Amino acid sequence: MQEIYQNTPWKKEVMKLNRETLIGLLFLVSCLQPASIKPKLATPARQKQEEMVGKRAHLLEQDTNQQEDIYATLCPQGMAKVENFCIDKFEGTLVNTKTGEPWSPYKNPGKAIYNLKAASRLGVVPQAYITGNQAAIACQNAGKRLCTDSEWLQACAGSEGRRFPYGNQEISGQCNYGRMHPDVKTAEKPVAKYELTDSEINKVYDLASTGSYNQCRTPEEVYDLTGNLQEWVDDKNTAIPNKLGGGYYGAPLCSGGICVIQEPVKDNRGCGFQIVGHPITHWDYSIGFRCCKNIEH
Repeated sequence: MQEIYQNTPWKKEVMKLNRETLIGLLFLVSCLQPASIKPKLATPARQKQEEMVGKRAHLLEQDTNQQEDIYATLCPQGMAKVENFCIDKFEGTLVNTKTGEPWSPYKNPGKAIYNLKAASRLGVVPQAYITGNQAAIACQNAGKRLCTDSEWLQACAGSEGRRFPYGNQEISGQCNYGRMHPDVKTAEKPVAKYELTDSEINKVYDLASTGSYNQCRTPEEVYDLTGNLQEWVDDKNTAIPNKLGGGYYGAPLCSGGICVIQEPVKDNRGCGFQIVGHPITHWDYSIGFRCCKNIEH
């Protein structure tokens, strides 16, 4: 039988068919192999596309990680972004507009205010002894403006209406208020050691350097909105700055007849505390300021 098969005329055709089938199967198996076994060569166009996709992914990740830093750049150095405006992180100081030389924080600037501008700096004695008009000029010379009444409150209390810059629960000693009241002459106390404008008061008593009460801050890192110095704000109801926000180091933040309750704060301690009635030409040892600025897109 084997001999018959070997001598048949179709032997070569059968062997040819088997070879072609085997080659076809081997080709099919090679096509089904994973790319890791037989990588597909990338064209220059595909390589460029993959590089662009990688760069975009990196930029997206970088943007996500640095989102807060990007928002921070919307405000100048020394300011913090609160909602749709910027506010000084620290109570204001005065520096010369040309030389940057600081003005004495214990002295009213007088007519020199036209050559001075506001600065927001950490670790310096904040400017007291300043009128509302002078504070407005200092802010303007720095390319800023006085904060409105509502902006000041929003920065202190936040959208949730905090009682204090750091939260709802008062923490003793966290902010600089309720210290010894200076021995100054007032209508109620005509005999005292100091006049309200005496430059020695803040050298002797408890005025603190900016940011030294480092827990007296908002989540946006705005410092000393309660205590240290009370701050001029621009009351848009009368178009003149005639309110002082936050109290100062010698005040308990609430005393008879001078506590003002504002919405959304329901308590007249902390952020809700203001003094009203001072004319914009008034100045004394307890009064300072800080500036605000519109966000420039």
